[in-house]
Amino acid sequence: SFSRTDTMASSTSGTPRYMAPEQMEGKSQNSRTDQYALAMVLYEMLTGSLPFSGSAVSIVLQKSRFDPQLPQFAPYVNAAFARALSFNAADRFASCTDFMAVLSNASFSDSKDAVDPQFQLPDVDAMAEKIYWETLQKKKDNEKRREEKIARIAKEKAKREAERQLAREQKVRKREEKRRQKEYLKVQKKAERLARTRLRKEQRQDSPSFKIFTRRNLLFLCGLCAIAAAVLLVWWMIGK
Repeated sequence: SFSRTDTMASSTSGTPRYMAPEQMEGKSQNSRTDQYALAMVLYEMLTGSLPFSGSAVSIVLQKSRFDPQLPQFAPYVNAAFARALSFNAADRFASCTDFMAVLSNASFSDSKDAVDPQFQLPDVDAMAEKIYWETLQKKKDNEKRREEKIARIAKEKAKREAERQLAREQKVRKREEKRRQKEYLKVQKKAERLARTRLRKEQRQDSPSFKIFTRRNLLFLCGLCAIAAAVLLVWWMIGK
């Protein structure tokens, strides 16, 4: 009935059962939004009830699937309500005047003179708007795919650059490891030579022959040699 006061808790006020889907979602509104409300009121006046009931969420779902098939109406009256109550505003009549013009030819019987809505010329403005939004959506989809492709290419390029950088770093590390290993071997060989030299020196000092040729022993031997030379000289002189 017209006394319902239930409203949606949002920035858009109104009765959900009479509100167009775009109005319930808080989107921009135009004359087709009013056309939706008018169609709801006329539908209730003609049938005595509204086509939707339940919670706000349930109403939105029912509106998206609305397809009136009332036997008391001529086929194109059902089609007129289906169009005026379309979920998408672009699918409705261009104006409330066009909607009322269709209903003015309606009858409550299955008249043979009723015009099948399938053979009515489509609304040019509605068709143009539909094509516009479809084209705009395709453009957005193409732009999104292009951006995703660019991002994927950039990611692959960055990955390849990172792999090359890693390979260069590994190559530098290997060269550095070889250089350090070579230096370590040189130091190790030098240390081994010094150790062997020291060991030989200590072995010579500990040998008996080295102990004989000490400074004291050498002086003693030199003295003996001098005495022997003097004795030989005296003996030679006496014998002469």
